[in-house]
Amino acid sequence: MSKVAPKVNVKIRVDELIGSAGKLDKLSSGVKQGRISNLKAQDALEALSKYYGVELKPGQSSFSTRDLYVGIHKSTGTVKSNGASTIDINQGGKIYKIRFE
Repeated sequence: MSKVAPKVNVKIRVDELIGSAGKLDKLSSGVKQGRISNLKAQDALEALSKYYGVELKPGQSSFSTRDLYVGIHKSTGTVKSNGASTIDINQGGKIYKIRFE
């Protein structure tokens, strides 16, 4: 019998998540990218959705509000990314990628 993962009971704002990602590298596309190693990407997505009042349905990988888009995917671009889960954030035109390792 498989276990069901417990629901995340915390809320987090986008700026808190970005601040937790350490030094942000600016990619050639202008996107700012950071890394987090002590949190699962899915837990971060759920905590963000709770803060913004969005209830995620099973399997839902993104949400948006008035001027915010948050989505999760597996990175495939480089050997360095090594399939890391990534949360993409577009906050009023400012774009961030947060990798979870």
